Amino acid sequence: MDGKAHTAAAASIDDLLDRAVAAINRGDRAAAKALAGQVLAADGANTEAEDLLAAPGDAGEIRRLTISLPIWWIPRCCRRG
Repeated sequence: MDGKAHTAAAASIDDLLDRAVAAINRGDRAAAKALAGQVLAADGANTEAEDLLAAPGDAGEIRRLTISLPIWWIPRCCRRG
């Protein structure tokens, strides 16, 4: 996968996760489960989607933590694209 395709795929997965979190926070567990399933279909090792599927059904709010690092911070061996 080239750099542009990888970036687009990551953005799509991020969008699906954002929508899943919004769905679970408004009480729509069915939509959250479907969206998390789409994420796992594209990225079977996505822990955020797995966590959403395992989220308790009681009241509360789910939030995503995103940490963005500048490219120079990531070792060359770990960079994608």
